[in-house]
Amino acid sequence: MVAIARERFGGLDILVNNAGLTFTTIDPARFRRNEPQKFWQVSDDIVRAVIETNYIAADQMARRVAPRMVEEGWGRIVNVTTKLDTMNRAHTSPYGASKAALEMATEVWAKEAEGTGLTINIVNPGAGANTPGMAEEMRRMSREGRAPRLVEPEEMVPPLLYVVSREADTVNGWRFDANLWDTSLPSAEAARRAGRPAGFEMHPQPD
Repeated sequence: MVAIARERFGGLDILVNNAGLTFTTIDPARFRRNEPQKFWQVSDDIVRAVIETNYIAADQMARRVAPRMVEEGWGRIVNVTTKLDTMNRAHTSPYGASKAALEMATEVWAKEAEGTGLTINIVNPGAGANTPGMAEEMRRMSREGRAPRLVEPEEMVPPLLYVVSREADTVNGWRFDANLWDTSLPSAEAARRAGRPAGFEMHPQPD
């Protein structure tokens, strides 16, 4: 994939690790039962598929593009994780664990890339995303007001365009939630309000 992208476009400046397997894969009947399944009820194949897609694939892609970006003095890696209270919620294994791994990897990678011109950040929906991977039951619950509003895919675009822009050359090791992004504000101000450092240390949101 990396070689094809470079051949077709003459370079590779931006990587967005967006592919992911969610609860629809892990527990297809999750929203049709009174009790979601426990971690010990998840099969080996599902655990392996979720970890390989949500973390290992992102790790592999990042390691393949980072050397050239560092060599060229500019590049962007953007990871999609999830909210902390989704990662550590009951009945989220192995989804939460896979996203926690990518969250911590983002923090570590950003420290190692500091000063190279390569930045590594997170852009999240900040809530459930209305994508093909979302269970139809969850969509219905959201429409009926029995679950939080789902974030539309296009809401990810403004924070994503900001973190890959020249304006964000010094933004490294941060996470931005799309549902908090105020498009009426200049991008840097919207980022200040919607962002916090990547990782698990809790930081207060700016006023």
